[in-house]
Amino acid sequence: MFHAIVVNLLTFLALQWLSKTQATHFRHAIITWAPANSYSNTLILRFRMAFRRSFSSSYNCDQSIINSGALRGSGGSWIARCSSGSCGSRTIANTGFQCTDFSVDEDWTMGENNFTYTFPSVSKEWVVSYQGCCWISSLVKYPDGNWLVSTTVNLTRRSDTGRINSSPVSKSPAIIRFKEGCPQSFRIPVEDPDDDVVKCRWATYSESSRQTDSFPHGVIDERACLLQYNGRNRTAGTFAVALTLEDFPEGTTDFSSITRFSAVGLQFLVIITARNGSCSDVPLFTKSTPSDGECTEVQIGSAYRAVIEIKLQDLSRHVTEIVTSSPVGMQLTPLRHDALQGIFYRNITWYPSQYQVGQQLFCFKAKDSAGSETEWRCITILVGLSNTPRVVLGTQWPRYPRSQFGTGFMWLSIQFDRVIKKPRTSAYIRLVLLPSEHTVYKVDTLSRNVVVSANKTELLFTLPKAALSMRGSYAILIDRGAVVGLGCSFDGPPTPGISSPKDWGFNVFGICSTGYSLDPPYYRSCVDVNECGNPSRKKRYVWWWPVTSTSSSPTPTFSTVATSSPGVQFSDVSTSTPSVSASASPPFPSGSCRYNFKDRQGNLTSPNYPLSYPNNLNCLWAITANPGDYIYLYFTYFYVQGYYYWYYHYYYYGQYGRYGYNSYCPYDYVEIFDLNYPSSFITVRGCGYQSPWCVKTKSHVMHIRFVTNNINSYNGFTANYTVYRTPPFGDNCLSLNPYASSSTVLHATPSKS
Repeated sequence: MFHAIVVNLLTFLALQWLSKTQATHFRHAIITWAPANSYSNTLILRFRMAFRRSFSSSYNCDQSIINSGALRGSGGSWIARCSSGSCGSRTIANTGFQCTDFSVDEDWTMGENNFTYTFPSVSKEWVVSYQGCCWISSLVKYPDGNWLVSTTVNLTRRSDTGRINSSPVSKSPAIIRFKEGCPQSFRIPVEDPDDDVVKCRWATYSESSRQTDSFPHGVIDERACLLQYNGRNRTAGTFAVALTLEDFPEGTTDFSSITRFSAVGLQFLVIITARNGSCSDVPLFTKSTPSDGECTEVQIGSAYRAVIEIKLQDLSRHVTEIVTSSPVGMQLTPLRHDALQGIFYRNITWYPSQYQVGQQLFCFKAKDSAGSETEWRCITILVGLSNTPRVVLGTQWPRYPRSQFGTGFMWLSIQFDRVIKKPRTSAYIRLVLLPSEHTVYKVDTLSRNVVVSANKTELLFTLPKAALSMRGSYAILIDRGAVVGLGCSFDGPPTPGISSPKDWGFNVFGICSTGYSLDPPYYRSCVDVNECGNPSRKKRYVWWWPVTSTSSSPTPTFSTVATSSPGVQFSDVSTSTPSVSASASPPFPSGSCRYNFKDRQGNLTSPNYPLSYPNNLNCLWAITANPGDYIYLYFTYFYVQGYYYWYYHYYYYGQYGRYGYNSYCPYDYVEIFDLNYPSSFITVRGCGYQSPWCVKTKSHVMHIRFVTNNINSYNGFTANYTVYRTPPFGDNCLSLNPYASSSTVLHATPSKS
């Protein structure tokens, strides 16, 4: 009897010990899903997991096992149950996975697999989960606890697409390392096949079997999906992180009032290590390495190729591992060292299969011999998709920009063959002087001087009118990545842009001849250009303007660019003289139907410009200056539905037809008022097509009214205004006189059509 009790006790203790050893093997898990088709309850579920590599032979992984495609970790089960709990639970798949990555130093094996399952129609919402024992026993909080990874599946057809939802997808490492005392963050890579808004939050206990304070030194930025470590001292240790990713309709800002489409569990370990050296003493990626958030495309049958390169700041160290989280089939060379260049690297080659069409994430990091790590970088590879936007040559507008007087800006545009959006990082549109291709002016596409049109296929941007004042040959170049396509949440596939000056080159019959430019600050007269800044040097035949738009700040200004050769500073940024501001107002909101301007310079356009304006408009813009000021309004392009004319009135900027108020411009027209609308007389009404022209006030208030009917529409107009305390000498603008007699004057020209 006593012997039996002892045997049973020893057996119990052995099982307990076995349970404790198993407690060290779980590292990471996530499960996502997407509909197999648009008409049934059949879903494709994909999961990714990581376990301790040395736990048993069934979890061991090396490059030969990756190449063989052998399954690892079989034995567990994915369980499905309806959310209501009224339909029981059922086993739907095995948890075996195909190894894709491993770490010898960190002792883990990672891999993925997928399965297809048709859910019964008894419920529209199901929870799919896999659970077991246990988390690693050395956790600072809640060691040896059970782990549970789950996802909530919703089979309801979406009202916006008519299809079943696809859940968010993500990849994380098995282990994230932070340096103790060094504030750091980890961007959780997230993509959503439906382009939904994704939010990341702490998982509840019912979703993960973890308490929400399992990582007390971290804060989650839910909207940015950013895990932030507070960097406090005495925080070293190992922690379990359990998150839930939820997707919501595009444009959602108030998540409390909107029902989520799905929920996806994501779990991994965070290890905070004792600091060795400074916080900045970490390995660094070279420029040859893919950037975090990069988005690229690869077609079936083609290869994705890249290289991960690391440089060390402390040459006494060496890189021990470049760790990856890869899609199935990706091949990486062993870690190599180029002693001559001082870099450590691994080459990447991947031929995706037809079963991998869509968004595929690839992530990586490096660790050195002191335990310091690089950031965790993730890129999105769009397999079998074609979202890269390319310029449609021939859609440039205007094809031949004109030289113009004044301090304002001109708008230019070009169309793309795909939907576009602004990138995450700066790239530029450049005006270059030919044949040298020296950059005369550049504008950051992140600035407000660059606008994506409402239909998201056209890019509009500004150039200073004065930049083209000198006669010569120019071209517009667009950097690679100046805009990006759709398909990736963090960025997008970059446009190749325009690299050849032949694609958008043009000659400018400048207001000023070669060697002369418009004189700041008002840019109304030509002056000799001192190209060299040194009388002893021979005068150059080419001229450039070393002034660029600064950055993507909300109110960029011109700043001088230092060059090795002296150039001409077109606008001296100082407090003694007025300078040109690069913060030209974009077509929006001034392209809206009502707007009040109070700045001393600005732009306005007809709605939807340079595309056709809408019908049945009654727009009103007001420009208000200080008493004693004068307002000059310059129309750089004007084309609205017009009528015939009686005779022309010539002046320096162009020509006008002069008509009676009650008889002409009865369809679409622009009216300009001086003083206070509507008490003042209508002093100018314009329609048809006009070459550039201008109007000036005799008071400090101007109103512009734009009226259209329901018949035809044209490109409309773009204009800029400047407020002067003293009118510039020698202008030829039409004068608005609010104190004139009741006989109003009308100016218009015939239509092109």
